[in-house]
Amino acid sequence: MEAIPICDAKKAAQDKHRHGLIFNNQDTMILWFSQLIDEDILVLGKDWWPYAIGANRKVLESVLRYHVEQGITDRHFSIEDIFVPEFLPS
Repeated sequence: MEAIPICDAKKAAQDKHRHGLIFNNQDTMILWFSQLIDEDILVLGKDWWPYAIGANRKVLESVLRYHVEQGITDRHFSIEDIFVPEFLPS
């Protein structure tokens, strides 16, 4: 089986969920799944699975702050501390 590029895989998953909205997501066996997706889109936007550091910077910074506040780490790490430099421009 040929590997699917990551963005193509994301699009395929999103398309499957959107297609399921037409047919009440019968393949999930969760009757209210379509409503949950609609609510998620309202809260998270149309791209509810954002890729890359730039699109997730605010969330990542919050998680790193929570680590210090909850005593998981003994110092506040920056995004630059936890990702290799090649990923930072993304």
